[in-house]
Amino acid sequence: MALITAGATLPQEPLDQAHWWWVLADPEGNEFCAFAPRPTG
Repeated sequence: MALITAGATLPQEPLDQAHWWWVLADPEGNEFCAFAPRPTG
């Protein structure tokens, strides 16, 4: 995942199939949600 490569950490993985986003934290510890890109075409 490019966000991890850029310095984000993954403090919490998705809980189950109903939660399809990831909670990440930037290098300063600010949490944000990331979603998989939508398919195109």
